[in-house]
Amino acid sequence: MDICRLNISSETLAFCQIPSFSNKSWQYAVSSKSRNAARFVTSKKGGGVVRWRDDGYHGVVIDPASLPSCADVFASQLQPWLASWRSKGKKGIWLKLFEDQAELVPVAIKEGFVYHDAEGGYVMLTYWIPDEPCSLPCGPSHQIGIAAFVLNLNNQWISVDELLIHQFYKEDEMLKRVMEICMATNDKNYSGFEANRVVSKFDGKMSYLYYKDITN
Repeated sequence: MDICRLNISSETLAFCQIPSFSNKSWQYAVSSKSRNAARFVTSKKGGGVVRWRDDGYHGVVIDPASLPSCADVFASQLQPWLASWRSKGKKGIWLKLFEDQAELVPVAIKEGFVYHDAEGGYVMLTYWIPDEPCSLPCGPSHQIGIAAFVLNLNNQWISVDELLIHQFYKEDEMLKRVMEICMATNDKNYSGFEANRVVSKFDGKMSYLYYKDITN
């Protein structure tokens, strides 16, 4: 990256809008422990500097690529970073660590981070700064498959089973049956008849024969 001069005049400092880093508006938090030694940033991991961006909810998303590789260095810099974000009124801190950064996990846990979720290759930790109930969303526990749903002008939606209790849909026999088929498909794995392509030996034309192949 290009060399950037830092004018550090307080215990902690952050400056914003470093362009063209993974198309994110990353900012820098500078550890007070490096204020005399690091007047230039020449590396993503050096000088007690960590890149971060706002999560849109007064929180912080830390760039894992900017973290030090040494656990001792990380431990010495984490508290000043948290103090900097606390002074700026930040709330939730998101810390994503990959497999090659596993030795940083105990350091973060000791500082007060908690496990949020994990996938193959990484673990996500969070830290809640304010003295109030944590409002960070829980980790994912279910997978929901939705093809589409309709919102009204008030950004509200209604489930199919709730829709069916309305008198209008009860009186429309065709729509009612369609809804029941949809519900049976979802709840009972009912798939109804299938369109199967067949070719007649007499004229060689392709047609569709609707039936359910129960052998599959």
